Formats: sequence, C-alpha cells, structure tokens
Amino acid sequence: MRSLGLVVGTKDGIARIALGPHVECSKCGACLAALDNKARTIEAVNEAGAKIGQRVEIEIKPSQAVATAFLIFVLPLVAAIGAGYLGLGVGEAFGVMPDYVAIIFGIAGFVGSMLILRFVDRRYAKRMPVVVRIAEESLEGGD
Repeated sequence: MRSLGLVVGTKDGIARIALGPHVECSKCGACLAALDNKARTIEAVNEAGAKIGQRVEIEIKPSQAVATAFLIFVLPLVAAIGAGYLGLGVGEAFGVMPDYVAIIFGIAGFVGSMLILRFVDRRYAKRMPVVVRIAEESLEGGD
C-alpha cells in the first residue's frame, strides 16, 4: 500500500511523516485507532533522502498493515480476557473474591500486553514503512 505524506522531521535516516486520512487507509484498519479526521504521524525509513517540508510517497506492505492491526487491537484484548479467566481460577482456588482477582489479572494482562507491544515495536523497527520517492510538485497542489 502506498500513500502520500508530508515530512515533518528527520533524524538518523528516519523521517517523521504526517499522513492525512484517505479512502485507501480504511481498507486495512491500521489507522482506525484514532477515530477522527486529523493527520497521523508515522516514522519511515528515509531511503529517498527526503527533507522537512517535502511531500513523499511511502510504502507499507499489506502484510505489515494486517500484522500491525492485529497486534494493536487483538493482542491486548486476548491478553486481558485470558488473564481475567486465569484470575478467576486463582481467586476460586485460594478462596479470595474471584471477581476482584479476575479484574486485577485482566488489567495486568492488558498492561503487560502493551509493554510487550512496546518491546516488539522497538525490536522490529526494521519493518517500518519506507519512503520510496519524493513526490512531484504537481501532486502537492492536486493539479
């Protein structure tokens, strides 16, 4: 999937790119985390050598978009539910209020999954989107 964006920052071969909402983006669900019409800022490997203020075309592999959407939306939910059921069992086994233990375990599972996602995000940074080219001036104004 390719998309146009505006470079808002660069550092060490990585470009921060502001992407506005568009129709193609709704197909994979990767950017539904913020349900508004504001621009999203992502980081991409700056292979094209883009500078701040330039319009660029970035490429995100569809498999990456699906995997990212799964990790962001499904993993924390599954972790919270699984940990909640585990907490329910632990609470019943020890004769402690199982509902409260389940809630505490569920919250811990959710928070733990978010910490895991943060670690995985740093570890797999090499799979970031890539700036494939600097867009032509005619694309900037829509003419």
